[in-house]
Amino acid sequence: MTPAVVAATAATVVTTPRGARLAVSSFTASAAAASAAAVATTVSAAAVDTLVLVLAHANGLCKESWLPAARRVAARFLDHQQKLQPAPLLPRRLVVHTFDSFYSGDSAALNRGRLRPPQQQPGDPIAGFDWDDLARDAAAVAVWARQLAERENRPSGSGSRGRVAVVGVGHSVGGYSLLRAAQFLLLDKNASGVGGAGGLDAVVAVDPVISVPGEMVLEGPSPLAAGALRRRDEFPSRAAARASFRARPFFASWSDAGLDAYVAHGLEPVEPVTGGGGHVDDAAMVADDSTPVRLKCRREDEAAAFAWRDLGTLAFAALPALAAAGSCRLHVLAGGLSDIGQLWPPLSGGPGSRAAAVAAAAAPISSVSVLDGLGHMLVVEDPDRVGDAVFDALV
Repeated sequence: MTPAVVAATAATVVTTPRGARLAVSSFTASAAAASAAAVATTVSAAAVDTLVLVLAHANGLCKESWLPAARRVAARFLDHQQKLQPAPLLPRRLVVHTFDSFYSGDSAALNRGRLRPPQQQPGDPIAGFDWDDLARDAAAVAVWARQLAERENRPSGSGSRGRVAVVGVGHSVGGYSLLRAAQFLLLDKNASGVGGAGGLDAVVAVDPVISVPGEMVLEGPSPLAAGALRRRDEFPSRAAARASFRARPFFASWSDAGLDAYVAHGLEPVEPVTGGGGHVDDAAMVADDSTPVRLKCRREDEAAAFAWRDLGTLAFAALPALAAAGSCRLHVLAGGLSDIGQLWPPLSGGPGSRAAAVAAAAAPISSVSVLDGLGHMLVVEDPDRVGDAVFDALV
């Protein structure tokens, strides 16, 4: 059997055209002796040497919330790649980038006080972030990821090894962001302010926040924003935070892997623990369970994202244009127990709402998978099942 190679890279900060600084974590998976000959996926009929996944998380979470599912995708990739030797049907390597939105995770501290404030929405005392700013940021990460892969695919003196395919995989508002990013990159490069060549070859939208105009009308203050403002945001230790989360109904369905990723990476010391040279020493902080911690994503910022009034209608409006362009395939994974996921069952043959019928008529979708028994937080509820579904959508 060909030995598998999974290599992590150092964390990177990508600065977007609007000035947002985004923390990115990456890893690469490949089989050491994998052929670079004609390889293909359902991402495109053209041969693909390197498949790049750009992962966007849900509001209030962090880039590492995707890691358990992403590792499952990589495991499936390596398993299939090795079994199909010596003539693989998969790309030579898989590159995974997962990034924190500008107010979340490790990006939060990089941007606090630097970007424009939330915008007041009619009828709501809580100002909201413009979700299209998230989409423009996601587009910038996709452009950066493609350019990086193309540079790495160009060995000295031998030309390019093969084509790079970039796929956006987004959960909840991350799904909205990547759908709009695909539209910006394909159809409106000048107005988007992103620039750069090459768009997204596909988007896998995981229970995305997409709504047909008039179907999801938010009147008055956002209850989700109000709830975010009431969140407890400081804890005496990570263990205490985990116990507190697990006791709450919202977290009851989360897998241990999903909750552990959130506790490990969605919290930071209230007072930084320093090692030699004055730098923050993460190892010392994790080892000392008496260290008080707080949410990296501030309550006010999580509320500001919930308070935006569009509720996904702009992403819905982008679907027909993306379908007409023909160069970006769209795959949807929906939680069977999710209210948001109820938009999609008619596309896969099940019963559903008028909104779903309108969506089916207006925007052809390459594939839809409804994951029965899972809710809107399916990425952290069952990472292995979501990872399998992402892999199956792409190959």
